[in-house]
Amino acid sequence: RQAMGEKGYSLANYYSSLGYAKRGMNQPEEAENAYRKSLEYYLGPPVFRQIDKSYYNYSVTLFYNKKFEEGLKYLNKAYEVRKEAHGEDSHLLLNIYEEYGEAYKEAEKWTEAKRYFEKCIKIEEKNPQKLATRMAAFKSSIGEIERNLKHPRTALTYQEEALAELGFDLSASSMDELDIIGTGRPDLVAGIFYEIALLLEELAKLDGEQELKQ
Repeated sequence: RQAMGEKGYSLANYYSSLGYAKRGMNQPEEAENAYRKSLEYYLGPPVFRQIDKSYYNYSVTLFYNKKFEEGLKYLNKAYEVRKEAHGEDSHLLLNIYEEYGEAYKEAEKWTEAKRYFEKCIKIEEKNPQKLATRMAAFKSSIGEIERNLKHPRTALTYQEEALAELGFDLSASSMDELDIIGTGRPDLVAGIFYEIALLLEELAKLDGEQELKQ
């Protein structure tokens, strides 16, 4: 420990990997402790490689453990390191912007969450290897946010765009023809359809109220 150097870097990587494993085993407290230990070694002299990754992983675990303010603190650190190295519009910042969006959405800070998911879409659109599932997830998240902001028609448009990213055209396809498993993200598709169901119910109610007023 005294020498730090590459030994410190190896120990930092070890505890970071341990944190990742503990998170996968659904042991969030143990994961948090491992990531904290990882940062102790990363922060010793000299400044080690990939510290942004450790900041990021630690923040994700803190958010999972409902420690929003502390998680935001370390996500900000990850952002600053990566932005300085790659620029704020780099695709390498995409997962950080996504985590900001998810964290603010969990905290029900809808406007802030929407801003980060819009940033994700802007960056992913420029990616030559753009992933349909990723774009669909970002648009669906904005749709969910719009629903919570009481904008059901805008929300529905985003959910329909999310399905379109996955190759679904609801106006031309029957449910039997939709290859949900083939998308590789049946959980995402199920979530989109759930949101659409909520929105159609809400819009039907609003339309009914409008008819009564007339």
